[in-house]
Amino acid sequence: MKRKEKEFTKKPDAFLVWFNSTTEFIRRHSRETIAGIIILLVAIAAGYTYMLHLDSQESRAQLSLAQAIQSFNEYGMSGNQEALTKAQTIFSQVSEKKIRNTGYIAKLYLGKIQYLQGKNEEARRLYQEVLKNSSNTALKRLAEKALQHIS
Repeated sequence: MKRKEKEFTKKPDAFLVWFNSTTEFIRRHSRETIAGIIILLVAIAAGYTYMLHLDSQESRAQLSLAQAIQSFNEYGMSGNQEALTKAQTIFSQVSEKKIRNTGYIAKLYLGKIQYLQGKNEEARRLYQEVLKNSSNTALKRLAEKALQHIS
């Protein structure tokens, strides 16, 4: 037992060896190390800024989607054709943006508007696009049910 302890204590501490070699490397390559740290910090800041931008875009798209749904519901209650046209315009704009599921939800509504206007082929195309491209199972089921209703 004592022999193993002596052998273990004779070996240098792995952390100290790593720390000493790292500090020696930094001393010898200080400019490159500082440049690498700056590049890393800039990359992290750019990634964070990009994530904030995407979040902002998604929030705007969801707000537009909510406005379009409100206009669509107004059409459903009053039959106001202007509300339907407004909803259709906003749904079209939102569906063009590739923002998570928001665009696919807009396409489902657009399909319903096309169906209400008697444009069954256009509605079928929109529903099939959601069915083919969306990864959300609930949206796929809605598209399937809408396609069954059209057929």
